[in-house]
Amino acid sequence: MADRDPGAPKRWLDEDDASGAERRRLLREGTGLRPFPAARQEAVWTGAQQKLSGAGTFAWWKPLIAAAALVVMIVATSVVTRGPRTLPIGDLGRVVLSDDARVTAAPTLVHPELDLASGSIDAQIYHRPPGQPFMVVTPQVHVIVVGTHFSVQVDSSRTVVAVQEGRVRVESPEAAVFVSAGESVTSDDPRLRAPAPAPVAPRTSNDPTRMDRRVAEVPQCSQLSSDSARDTCFSQVASRGGLDAENALVSQALERRDRGDLAGAVAALDAYQSRFPNGLFGPEVAFERVHELADSGRYADARTAAENVEHAFPSDPRTPGISLLRAQVLREHLADPADAVELARKLVSSGPKELQEPALYELGLSQDASHSADVASTWHKYLQEFPNGPHAQAVKARLGP
Repeated sequence: MADRDPGAPKRWLDEDDASGAERRRLLREGTGLRPFPAARQEAVWTGAQQKLSGAGTFAWWKPLIAAAALVVMIVATSVVTRGPRTLPIGDLGRVVLSDDARVTAAPTLVHPELDLASGSIDAQIYHRPPGQPFMVVTPQVHVIVVGTHFSVQVDSSRTVVAVQEGRVRVESPEAAVFVSAGESVTSDDPRLRAPAPAPVAPRTSNDPTRMDRRVAEVPQCSQLSSDSARDTCFSQVASRGGLDAENALVSQALERRDRGDLAGAVAALDAYQSRFPNGLFGPEVAFERVHELADSGRYADARTAAENVEHAFPSDPRTPGISLLRAQVLREHLADPADAVELARKLVSSGPKELQEPALYELGLSQDASHSADVASTWHKYLQEFPNGPHAQAVKARLGP
C-alpha cells in the first residue's frame, strides 16, 4: 500500500503542467461564478487533507476531491458579502456592488452576464463587439448593454435601471424599451408589460414597423442647420465605430428617408446591417429597410427582405405587419396574387387583432386580382365584421348594388 500523503490532492491541482492548469481553470471559471477567495480555498484544502489523513492515496480520490471542492466553492459564491466593493471583471469594464448586493453569477469574457438577485450595482462597461453584449439579469428584467455607464437596483418586487451615459435596452418577457442617458425605467413600467409598438415615424403615423428619428439621437449632428452638414456629420461619426456609429447610421438613414432620399436611406441601412449584423437596432433596421425598398420601387428586393424578416423575427409582434406589406407588394407590383391570397389568409386566421381589418381587405383584393370565386364571401365577411371600417365604402362599391 502506498504511503499516506494528505497533501497530495492539493499538489495534484497545483501541478505546473497543462492538465493542472486546466483543472485550476475549471475550478476558477467553469461555473461562470466569481473566483472563490484564496483564504477560503486554503480552508477547503485543509479540510480535505484532514479527511484523507486516515486513507491511502489511491488515484480514485482525485475526481472526488475536485468535485467536492468545486461544489463548496459554487455554493459559497452566492452568499451576500457586506460592504461596498468592486467586482473584478477584467477587460469588460468596472462594476461596483452595494453593501447588500447578491450576485449569483459574475461575468467573464466568454460569458459576459451578471446575475443580480438583490441589491444594486453601478457599472461602466467598455464597448462590446457585435453580437456579444454585456447583460445584467435580474428577477424581473434583462438589461442589455453594448458599452455605457448605468446602474441597476433590485429589491423584492422590482428593478430600477438608470443610465448615466449611452443607451441600454431593457427587456421583460413581454416587451422591450430603450433607456438613454439621463433616463431611468422600472420593471413595472407599463411599456414592459405588453408588446409595445415600435416608435412611429412622422410620415407613417400609425405603422409600428417604421422607425422614429428619436430612436438614435446624435446631438452633435442633429443641431446643425443644413441637410448636407448633418449628413456629413453622421458619416464622420459612423466612421468611428461602436454605439455612436450605430446611432449615426440609423439617424442618417431616417433623415434621408424623411427628406425623400430613399436610395440614400437604403444605402445607410445596408451599411448598418453590413457593419453591425447583431447591432442594438438590428430588428428595427430590418423592418425599416423593407419599407424603404418598397417605397423606392425595388419590389423584388423588398419581397426578399420581408421574407428574411419573417424568418429572423418570427415572434416579434411587428413581423405580421411586414407580412402584410409583402402581400401588397406581391399583388400590386409582382403580379403574384395567388401567393398574396395565401399570405393574407394566414394573417386573417392567426394574425394579431389590430391587423384583422387590413388583412381581410387585402385578402379580398388579392382574391379579386386572382379571379377567385371566394371574393364575394370575403367582402361580405368584411362588412359583417367591420361595418364602419376604413375600407367599408370601397368594399360596398366592389360588391355593387
